[in-house]
Amino acid sequence: MRFLGCVGLLFACCAPLLLAAQHGRVLIHAHNDYEQRMPFYQAYGQQAYTIEADVFATEDGRLLVGHDLEDLQPHRTLESLYIKPIVAMFASNGGRAWTASDSRFVLLIDLKTPAASTLRPIVDLIAKHPEVFDAAVNPYAVTVVISGDTPPPTSFDDFPRFIQFDGRLNTGYTSHQLERVAFISAPFSSYASWNGKGALIGKEKKQVADAIEKAHVLGKKIRFWGTPDGPTAWDTLHTMGVDIINTDQIERCTEFFSGFGRRQTHGQADRRFGDFRLIAHRGGVVDENTAENSLQALEKAILRGYCRVEIDVRMSKDSVFVVHHDRNFLRYYGVDTPVTEMTWPAMRRLKGDRDNRVHRLEEILSKASGRIGVMIDLKIPGNDTVLHGRLLQMLATYDLLADAMMIGTDESTDFYRGRISLSCTRQQLEANRKRSDFNASYYYLFSNDISADDVRWADRHGIAVVGAVNAWAQQGDVLGKGATSIKNLSDAGVRTFQIDSMFDVFFPDEVK
Repeated sequence: MRFLGCVGLLFACCAPLLLAAQHGRVLIHAHNDYEQRMPFYQAYGQQAYTIEADVFATEDGRLLVGHDLEDLQPHRTLESLYIKPIVAMFASNGGRAWTASDSRFVLLIDLKTPAASTLRPIVDLIAKHPEVFDAAVNPYAVTVVISGDTPPPTSFDDFPRFIQFDGRLNTGYTSHQLERVAFISAPFSSYASWNGKGALIGKEKKQVADAIEKAHVLGKKIRFWGTPDGPTAWDTLHTMGVDIINTDQIERCTEFFSGFGRRQTHGQADRRFGDFRLIAHRGGVVDENTAENSLQALEKAILRGYCRVEIDVRMSKDSVFVVHHDRNFLRYYGVDTPVTEMTWPAMRRLKGDRDNRVHRLEEILSKASGRIGVMIDLKIPGNDTVLHGRLLQMLATYDLLADAMMIGTDESTDFYRGRISLSCTRQQLEANRKRSDFNASYYYLFSNDISADDVRWADRHGIAVVGAVNAWAQQGDVLGKGATSIKNLSDAGVRTFQIDSMFDVFFPDEVK
């Protein structure tokens, strides 16, 4: 009882920070968490993104937690310090890490003894709780990432897909192997000797920036270990684009960043356009300087206050998910080759006239994670369930699945039903309501022609409504007709719109 009282006091003290971090949190890594006065609970109370446990496998089969051999104690096991508390939290929070929150976290297990003797017992332990550690079972599941003495990438497939791996910049991964890499970790000392005082400048700053860019080109978040651990370093690295901030001072670091996330949250998006929620068509804010489905378009959508971006997903010849609208590359890159007939290495060499390039889906998702929601426009034909499972796993990896929407295909509907919210016409929804497995959260009404009766019907049945206003559907006076469509849909009661960004001028701007 005394222990539970301490935990309750911890959460009471942390409540303001938890509320601030609920959406759009800066991602923080609780380094060597087991050395804190309350392992797991302190980092959990601050909603750390990754929580690290160093693990040794003993000859008698135990998995002990500690930094060095001399630190090991028989009662400090991986199960007692981390697995059991996590399972208990999920049980009390209705199958989520935090009550009424879509946020997820990572348990980073750093193998201090060889993978050959350590990883299999860890897998067996984790496998006992699929409802907590397997995103295929629970989209809010904890992601387990293996670091330290990891197996070679060629052996990744020897382990279940609920096990992910900590990547390295100098390792050459195949596209398939890269799907099992959760993020990239790198030693800061390999790029800079900066002590966190003053500014990171010159050659060292460029080396750090190059490492960040290299990870992002792979579509992966990056974390540096061994970084200076203080406000100047946290701010500098965050500003430079480091995705996961490494710290041994979890409370202090969380407090430092507690106001940052609010500038890029879905809550800010809700306020930016008054009562309306806007979804940016074709990957973000597109203009004469910014190409569709580009990182620049995504960033502009976040800054402008959109709640989601619609992302066009296709598959390359070598089975890499890429973000591109058209069937070929003629419009932006002058290459009349179908997406399905070009490999990813060839796509990487394409360069557009707006300094744009084709992005892997992971690259876009890693930038969206924790900052903006996504609507997937699936442009992959057929019903390859393995492929679709990979897509869902990728969304889950970047904490985007629970809130994601999809414009699907007829062939894949049965696979995605219940796994992601699917677009439907009213006619399709009425047919789906007759199914024995109907659940309103499985679908949303999506159309450019929605009446007040449609909105009332959807509201009565708890179904979300999204109106579409796209430039391609307008003829002649595009802006004028777009404005009319927005007014008609708004008058009918529609409050969530998927639009081309040229139309956002017709919505109230509460920032000005």
